[in-house]
Amino acid sequence: MDTPVLRWEGVIDPECLAGLRAWNTRTRAWDLLTSARGAARGTTRLSAVVDDRYIDHQQVHVMVTGEDPFADDIEPGAPDAFADPAAGKAAQLVLIAVLFPLLTLARRTPAARWVAVTLTTVIVTISLYWFLDRIPLPIGQSS
Repeated sequence: MDTPVLRWEGVIDPECLAGLRAWNTRTRAWDLLTSARGAARGTTRLSAVVDDRYIDHQQVHVMVTGEDPFADDIEPGAPDAFADPAAGKAAQLVLIAVLFPLLTLARRTPAARWVAVTLTTVIVTISLYWFLDRIPLPIGQSS
């Protein structure tokens, strides 16, 4: 019997990654056989030789995936900014533990509306800072 060759051809966004996967009957998992970025013009072609690990009663189970690998293209930000996710969660819990009792007490005072507007402004400002700090924006970049 000749060695089977899998071939796929199709159109995929040049910013995306096409992956040719086959079901490994021994490990019972999808194995990535080959991948390529989408072609700017024309079609993208993928091909791979498969061995007996992928043959299931004279059939090969195949899956083609399209993935957006944008996270791999982003340059890392500040290496020490929230490097430990647990530290970020702990900071959030401390904020809640401190602010919740204060908000509860503030509701009982005549200044409740003023306190709510002030705290809302602070929360929105901090949220915007965290958002802008984590989202790469193409500001000031020339192509």
